[in-house]
Amino acid sequence: MMELSGDKKAIMSFYGKRNVKALDMFEKDPSIIPFEISELCQSVFLDRIVDDHSVRFSDDRIMDGAKIYFVCRGCQMTKSIIPYGKFKGFGKTIKNSDIMVWKTKVKSQYSNEVENFVTMNPFTSDIVIGWFLESILQKSSLITYYAYVCSNHGYKVTERVERLVYPSREQIVKIINIFMILKRYNFSWGNPHITNLYTKGSEVVLVEHSRSSIVIDGIVYSGEQSYESLCSIGSPTSNTKGSFRIRNCESFRVTKGKNAIQYDFYSLIVSFMTSKEFRDTVNIDDMWESMWRKSEFSEIMRIIRIYNESPPVDVILSILSKFTLNCSVIENSSRKLSY
Repeated sequence: MMELSGDKKAIMSFYGKRNVKALDMFEKDPSIIPFEISELCQSVFLDRIVDDHSVRFSDDRIMDGAKIYFVCRGCQMTKSIIPYGKFKGFGKTIKNSDIMVWKTKVKSQYSNEVENFVTMNPFTSDIVIGWFLESILQKSSLITYYAYVCSNHGYKVTERVERLVYPSREQIVKIINIFMILKRYNFSWGNPHITNLYTKGSEVVLVEHSRSSIVIDGIVYSGEQSYESLCSIGSPTSNTKGSFRIRNCESFRVTKGKNAIQYDFYSLIVSFMTSKEFRDTVNIDDMWESMWRKSEFSEIMRIIRIYNESPPVDVILSILSKFTLNCSVIENSSRKLSY
């Protein structure tokens, strides 16, 4: 008896019985066929002895002998809004539609509230903080229509956005305005990097909030790190008047402290400037120079010229730990680019 457990042979047999075209598509690229037994709903909800051991189907279940595999309501809904055969991949616009489906591995599902501090697993944090940003930023945010967890993965259905290759000077002004607004909410972007910037029309949006945090009505909502960790590590930065330095990169990854959003801005701009294409195309020299102490400027220039493409956020953290950072860099940069 064949069990539809997600292996390639079982999936191909499954599709071969239903749709020859689907089988051809799968053989070319297994990732292009979403939301079937190959991806989702592999939990066995019920064992039942049946006389007919052939594979049978319905809208909400797949039966294989004594095994009954249920298709969850989330997957049924998502499948129903995707034109069949038009799916290009997770995180990409679905052809003939204005929606995208994003997929994230979910290792555990939890949320805890301790003394006005809510910690969430990364997927939940991405959804919840994303919804907060929708309310705060409105058109300058990614609208999530629907989200659910199935078979150890989180799925969210969102509006259509496009990856920002590198921002123009005008778009950087918009990013600064977003940061200025989010500063009022003690927002910290867990992944401040050019790869997490998208556009919709003329607007720039921040995505990927699995490690972000925000304060709403006196309650801190935070992803990934635990409340106990935040209480035990102490301050990860040293502060002097108007500036700060990162003194412990490991603890800084857990909590950035009161200058979090100022650091996020540094990280984002460094992710721009380490891209040779950006350096050669967009002129933000006036703002860039104002971000650094004069005595340290030649060194940061030497470092960024090493790179042709933006390094990961942890590498940028290591770079920034070598420099003195300004506690008002966002406000100063706003004045520089507004002239």
